[in-house]
Amino acid sequence: MLQNKRTLLTLIPVALLAGCASSKLGPEAQYVSLTQGEPAPLHVSATFRPDLCSDYLGYLVFSVHNPGSDWKELNNLSLTFPYGASSQFSPVGGKNLLAWADAQSLKEQRETHNAAMARLAVQTVSAVAIVSSDDQDVQSAGAAVYLAERSNNKATEISHSAQSVSAPKGQKSNHILSQQLVIPPKMDRSFWVLLSANDQAPLMSWVSARYLDENKVEQQLVVSPSKQHLCHWQKHRVDYLESWARKSGMKESEFPKSKTGNSQQRYQHAVELEAEYQKSVNIAEF
Repeated sequence: MLQNKRTLLTLIPVALLAGCASSKLGPEAQYVSLTQGEPAPLHVSATFRPDLCSDYLGYLVFSVHNPGSDWKELNNLSLTFPYGASSQFSPVGGKNLLAWADAQSLKEQRETHNAAMARLAVQTVSAVAIVSSDDQDVQSAGAAVYLAERSNNKATEISHSAQSVSAPKGQKSNHILSQQLVIPPKMDRSFWVLLSANDQAPLMSWVSARYLDENKVEQQLVVSPSKQHLCHWQKHRVDYLESWARKSGMKESEFPKSKTGNSQQRYQHAVELEAEYQKSVNIAEF
């Protein structure tokens, strides 16, 4: 029983940590249109939603906080991408966006059903162990697994809830490429876009947004989204860069030790390879 209590107590902080919602989704954007020392008119950050990403499609959420006492506007916003490759990226819209939304809804229904079946199986096996076994150790282990599964289920629900609050699914009214975006004083809003990239597109380690503010002054910012390594929409590009590096003579010891062990380390290495690749391409063109 003491062991079961310890197991449950170790799970409580996990659930609490998973439940923290925040308007800051990642590193704060840098305004390149401002003079040095001039305060940013808006606090902008961005993140990918891995659960809404898929092969070739990246679901990107922006959080925009207005720290001032005036209403702020972002008019005619446009996005630009790394290495002058904006033509190789495109926001998904129209009938393609509707088709994606329908396919995503079906995927979520299927995954919810499968997850519920898996949880039921774990709980059933654990309950049988508790009821049918005379072995105290087996009963204790069964009870611990049952408690852990219930707590994990709750932590997952809280985590998904926090994610939905911090980076909610998009609505028509908060698409980042709407003609006009308005931010109330001392408040924040979230905006979204579904992006596609072709096989030749460089890794999107950052994205730039250009817009006209409420005074018709052009502003431009650059933001590096968080959770890039968890959204596998450009995994084919990562594979290509690693293959290019090997053919260029990079030693195997210079690569991350495991392809799957540390996805963040692998992605960061790919970003560095992208920079080297772009240099080689530019040199070759002269």
